[in-house]
Amino acid sequence: MISVTMFATVAGRSRSKRRNFEVPYGEGMTALDIISSEFSEADAHSVMVMVNGRHVPRETVLTDGDSVALALVISGG
Repeated sequence: MISVTMFATVAGRSRSKRRNFEVPYGEGMTALDIISSEFSEADAHSVMVMVNGRHVPRETVLTDGDSVALALVISGG
């Protein structure tokens, strides 16, 4: 299983609106697979991924038991 945490702002924009949930692990699964199932294509571009507390590219292949945290990328100036 993959444990997923979405911070409040991200969860509010997701399809499921859940902040904490688990997804079944599948071989070759990436964080992008989770993002794609939870967000529209437009919103998916704004999501940053952390796996086991480390910022990683969304194409990172996950391992059974990983913890994935999703947050919004904030930019401005």
